[in-house]
Parts: sequence; C-alpha cells; structure tokens
Amino acid sequence: MRDTVSRTFTGFDGWTDIAAPTLCRVCVWAYSTKALRSELMLVTSDPPRATTLSVARLRTVLKHELPSDIAVVVPLRPGRKHILPHAMWGRVAVDDIALPWVVTDADRLSAVIRLRRHGFSLAALGRDAPAYGTLKTLPRRTWASIFVDWDNLAPWRRRPLYLDLASTASTPTRRAL
Repeated sequence: MRDTVSRTFTGFDGWTDIAAPTLCRVCVWAYSTKALRSELMLVTSDPPRATTLSVARLRTVLKHELPSDIAVVVPLRPGRKHILPHAMWGRVAVDDIALPWVVTDADRLSAVIRLRRHGFSLAALGRDAPAYGTLKTLPRRTWASIFVDWDNLAPWRRRPLYLDLASTASTPTRRAL
C-alpha cells in the first residue's frame, strides 16, 4: 500500500479496509495515476466509463441537473487531491466534498456565466451586491436582470465551493462563453 499512498497521508479512516494487506487494483490505479488529480472527468455507469472533459463540455454537462447515473469530478486545485475515489452518482466531486447538482444549481451557473459576460469578476460574485463601478458601465435596461441573477447566487455565497466550481466551469475558452 505504501507504494501507492504517501507515508504522510492520514485520511485512511474513510476508505481503507484495515484487514486487507493491499489496495484493490482500481484503488491503486485511482491513487497512483497523476492525471486523475488534475483532469475534469465525467463518470457514467452505463456504459461504465470515465471520460476527460474540456471546460466547454463541463459547462454543457452542468447546464442541467445531474442524473443519478452520472458523476462529475472537478479538481479545484489541480494536482493536489485525489477526487475520483470520492465521486458519487448525481453529484459533482470537488476538493473536499461531493456537491449535489440540481436544477437550481444549473440555473445559478447560467447566472454566473451571464454576470461574467457583463464584466463582473469572480471575486465580485462573492459579494452581497454588484460593484457599482462595473454596473454603471452597463446599459440601465440590463440592471434588473443583473440584480435578479445576483440575488440568485446568495445560497452559493454561503457555500463558496459552489462558486469555486462555477469559476472553473465558467472560465472562457477560445470561443466566447
């Protein structure tokens, strides 16, 4: 087991079988494959498969509630933690937790994308109100929808991992969001 897991790792309690002398082959693969600590992944049960996701594909997957036969893995700090072994069906596994992903979360991600298109920074989205400096540069006719989107993000401000996930999922690609 020590060939796979660092001697300084202390989180055995949640997943190890103390009576077993070694890890199963799948566990060895999951804990020793470096790419699994940095890649965005979509895991499906039928067919059983783990597929690497681009940010654009992640955004597409997260536009809807996750069905119970799909798990998504998003390392928020790539390379630092093993996320795949903690993936759960119908959830998005991030650094320390598997977040449920329901319709309201998909709607909130869409709000983040719209607000970022309007020029609001990720740091600004964590605040209770939109920055007037950014707001005043936008047409007044857009303000009402901005305030609605802003208010819809309130539950995520209490659980910042959702905003961290939205940061990854809303990062612009070469094409526009």
